[in-house]
Amino acid sequence: MSQSSVHDRLTWTIARYGELGAADRAAIDALPLQVRGFPATSYFIREGQHPKRCALLLEGFTYRQKLTVEGHRALLSLQVPGDFIDLQNLMTCRPSLTSPPPTSPSPTSRS
Repeated sequence: MSQSSVHDRLTWTIARYGELGAADRAAIDALPLQVRGFPATSYFIREGQHPKRCALLLEGFTYRQKLTVEGHRALLSLQVPGDFIDLQNLMTCRPSLTSPPPTSPSPTSRS
């Protein structure tokens, strides 16, 4: 995905919450971006870690989980393309809940 299309996706995502003026769009276009991919079933950030970056999900799916005292996984949320990942914890400096990276549905991927 090109830098331009990533900026367009970011602009579209933010514009869902309110009108953006020309200066707002220019500021978003000036943001430094890094596109990274993650293999399915790996972690984007682990429980207790502090996020250092803001992430926008471009494709695939990801979820937030919390492990129970019995060791079971409790799913807290599901993110789809266009969602921010861990934005709320980035702003508050609170530790993250476990958030695996995006996964694309495929016959070989495991849940």
